[in-house]
Amino acid sequence: MVSDVPSVEEIRLRERLKALQAIIGFDFGDDASLLRRAIEHSSAANEEKGKVSNESLEFLGDAVLYLTITRMLFDPREPEGVLTEKRKGLIKNRTLLQVGNAIGLREFISVGRSVKVGTGVTDNMISDTVEALIGAIYLKDRQRLSQGSETRPSSVERFIGRWFFDTGIAERAFREVDYISVLKEWCDEHEVEWPKPDPHPAAEGFECDLELEGHGAVGKGRSKKSAREDWARQILSAFGQEGDP
Repeated sequence: MVSDVPSVEEIRLRERLKALQAIIGFDFGDDASLLRRAIEHSSAANEEKGKVSNESLEFLGDAVLYLTITRMLFDPREPEGVLTEKRKGLIKNRTLLQVGNAIGLREFISVGRSVKVGTGVTDNMISDTVEALIGAIYLKDRQRLSQGSETRPSSVERFIGRWFFDTGIAERAFREVDYISVLKEWCDEHEVEWPKPDPHPAAEGFECDLELEGHGAVGKGRSKKSAREDWARQILSAFGQEGDP
């Protein structure tokens, strides 16, 4: 006779899943199989026949993250290049790692013995698991919608809003946007000569005072580089608000 009593390992896993749901602010309900799969690294899945790793959920989560971030960032007043750079900053591995660390995912990922005695949970595993988690949340939302439950705004948007934006991680990523490169690309596309901004010393650091295609701006910063970036950001913003010259 097969016992229905769960093993100690199973009980511990259920407790981990319960704790993780409380942290991320999303309840998978009575069936947490999607969440269980989202934290299952291939090294653990390969140790037991019939187990599936989080790789397919990671694949789905990557696409869901890309589309959701695009929708959340969309602003018709912003130049396309700036929006593209912002999105790139939010979906890169370093940002995903920061989100995973904020959640504390390192303690929840299931890995096999080969990883435990080797490298342990790596940064890439954490980044991948964030995507798998997003994929799991998306699929659970779809299940509930098919059953007639309302989940709007989407749980994925709430998750991203909480862990990417409310934590300040998104703002830090935005500060890394290379506005100079974006503006250079714009100049190339529109056959506009690059003005070679050369900041000059000012009372507090440096200033970059230049006009480009009828738009003037004074970029300010503690270094020449930051003054150039501030100038480029203002010019791009002006183009986005007033249309392409």
